[in-house]
Amino acid sequence: YTFDTTGGEPIDSIVTVFLAHLPTPVRTGYDFLGWYETPTYAGTAVVAPYYPESKQSTTLYAKWELSVYQVEFITDGWTVTGGGDLVHDVHYGDSVTPPLVARDGYLFIGWNTDLNSVTASVDVSPVWARITASTSVETADGVWIAVETSNGGFVEIDYGTGDYVFYVPGSSYHLTVNATIRGRISYQGGDWIAFVPFVVDNIDTTRPSRP
Repeated sequence: YTFDTTGGEPIDSIVTVFLAHLPTPVRTGYDFLGWYETPTYAGTAVVAPYYPESKQSTTLYAKWELSVYQVEFITDGWTVTGGGDLVHDVHYGDSVTPPLVARDGYLFIGWNTDLNSVTASVDVSPVWARITASTSVETADGVWIAVETSNGGFVEIDYGTGDYVFYVPGSSYHLTVNATIRGRISYQGGDWIAFVPFVVDNIDTTRPSRP
């Protein structure tokens, strides 16, 4: 018995009177539908134990169909403003059109999964970053400025001086005067993406700060 895997991984021939078990072929991106006696897949798939009517050498042909995967976009906390659907059934290797999302105070960078060639079912979440301040009330003691990111990235911040400096993840900067904070992030070696300017205008510099 020989096996034509029709694009799948090769299977060695088997010398025997009948097949007590049928081998299971493997082909990346495809689901196996069964073995057939003709290359046009006429009739129904053969089953084990298999003993063909012909006593001559027999070739069996593998039938396949493209695998289908589900891609779901998780948008909790985000507003969907357009773009593609939230759930897609996708053939192996196909691309997906993502939804467009927005969220107040957040910089949307992209999605945490490559959507150009789908090879597995996956839940996809937004990649984001944002600038935060420690307080929203007037204070003479200033505020602490920090950056939050969902998936890391290289961040630089201009604390109102006109110069960008590297932001150390997890750190905070003590801002004692009102300023417009600007930031930018490079995610996975990509181009710089600018934050929406973060305005701090609630520091009361007319009051003396605490010693």
